[in-house]
Amino acid sequence: MPIDQNGAAPSAPTDVQLGSLADLIKYTDETDYHRLILVYSKPGVGKTYLLGTTLAAGKKVLVLDCDLGGSETLDQLHVPYIRVETFSEFSNICTQLKAGGADEYDVIGIDTGTGLQTGLIQEIEAERPGIDNRQLYGEVLRRMRYELYELRKQNVAIVVTAHEREDFIGDGDARRLSKVTPGFSPGVTEGLNRIASVVCRLTLRQRDDPQEGESPWVRVLQFQEMPIYQTKSRSGNFPAAMVEPTMGKILAALEGR
Repeated sequence: MPIDQNGAAPSAPTDVQLGSLADLIKYTDETDYHRLILVYSKPGVGKTYLLGTTLAAGKKVLVLDCDLGGSETLDQLHVPYIRVETFSEFSNICTQLKAGGADEYDVIGIDTGTGLQTGLIQEIEAERPGIDNRQLYGEVLRRMRYELYELRKQNVAIVVTAHEREDFIGDGDARRLSKVTPGFSPGVTEGLNRIASVVCRLTLRQRDDPQEGESPWVRVLQFQEMPIYQTKSRSGNFPAAMVEPTMGKILAALEGR
């Protein structure tokens, strides 16, 4: 403890009211924690297919189709979905889900979040011609984070899919892959990472000993942070990697089963 100029130890302040700490303490609502999952991969690996496995687990799913390229997959999976053409439509749907519409479902999929970002960028640029990139992506993050943060408070698992972004360093023969992240703009990725409970990468791995008629490739969901690939699991209930992932397995892990 520092000594004052008179050589005496300073006395404890007498104007602190211990009871005021109670006003500062907040408690986590465990019922709506660990419910926002961000799944990213290269196109065609199976993000939309993963959402479709919800039905096999006996759960109800609603997919918000924010990426027109994925509609064909949705039709094949026979899952209920809503075609979302603009971010304003997405926001209106979120309002209805937060007003009680989400109670009908176990999983709400946003496929893809990167497609949603593209539509939002176009919307903001139309609203504010000439906006610079810093302000643009700041506004993109603010609007996306608000809707997803509020939506995750519902008693439903929110799964946001995204395309994969690869960053390289060096030139020529020295060029190498430095980072693989969800394919949002960097600031948006960082902002969504703060509110996501789980960030995982879906990839394909060659099967060790494929049987006759069996695909030589197997889907793998990575949950463990690696030097290049960005992942995160706040729940502590997920393995480093999940082979042949399904929404049934993911929901069980979210619930600690």
